Amino acid sequence: EVKENGYLKDGKIIDLLMSQLTDEDRVRLNRYTDKDMQFKIFLDGHKDITDKDRKQLLTEMQKITNYILEEKKTCKDGNCKYEIIRKKDEKGNFIKKGEKEYPTGNKLIGDLLEAKEEVSVTNHKDPNKWVVGSETSGAKGTKAKIDMTDIAVLLVWDSVNKRSVPEEEEKFIEYAHELIHIHRFIFGRFAWNNKTGEMDLGTHWAIDKNGIVREDIWIDDKGNKNIGKPTYGLIEEYGTIGIGNKSEKSAGTIGVTGEYNIKGDITENMIRKEHGIRYRAFYRTNEPKVKEKKKQDEIYNNFLKKMERK
Repeated sequence: EVKENGYLKDGKIIDLLMSQLTDEDRVRLNRYTDKDMQFKIFLDGHKDITDKDRKQLLTEMQKITNYILEEKKTCKDGNCKYEIIRKKDEKGNFIKKGEKEYPTGNKLIGDLLEAKEEVSVTNHKDPNKWVVGSETSGAKGTKAKIDMTDIAVLLVWDSVNKRSVPEEEEKFIEYAHELIHIHRFIFGRFAWNNKTGEMDLGTHWAIDKNGIVREDIWIDDKGNKNIGKPTYGLIEEYGTIGIGNKSEKSAGTIGVTGEYNIKGDITENMIRKEHGIRYRAFYRTNEPKVKEKKKQDEIYNNFLKKMERK
């Protein structure tokens, strides 16, 4: 029996994550081998995306990984592409920086760079309309939109008091979240029916900031977003974060993976752990995002000023 996350070989399930496959496995999956791996992350080259925009996107991506990332610009017939590559030393080895190792972040960025599919990243302007329907950051297929004008306030896990507390989200964590969606899409872990396009539905129980055990749900019986009468949540979001307590009894258990995750998954909470940031406990939160126009401009300009000083 072939499962969604792999295929059978000599009676064993072979994982679809590229970094865990042999050359033989990659050939069987019609993937690149180590000899012909290509770098495949591109920053939006649309004329409305400025060099400062791309620098900001690269700066935040760099925080996810130890690999030193660089932008490689190539132009042909007036059209330019901005490729993200890992810097190499004289011997051709990838150069890393920082005393602390980020193995999960390195794997996330490394896998996406080595994937057959091209990954494209834009910011809140999204001039090509890659991620339609998302007011803030989002991902669709192999394309991600990172909104640099908002600050998300999420419910994270207070392990001492055993409840969730509001906390502003680091932008690079939000960035990693969207890249994880793409990673799951590319490597066969996306929680959906790829024939019908219907998303897999489930539930997640956790303890909110008032100490109340409740479900983290926002989808109704018909599969539509319905905050008023929800029944389910998206397993894809639970799996991406690393949450997914299927019953009230496990509501006080928040870690790097949930009950919907499978071996080899990369999760937002794994990235959080590597950086000493508290685990995210809920997908949805009643805490507002900062989206006022004046505040948007202030946040974005502050980001640009910080980069100019570096």
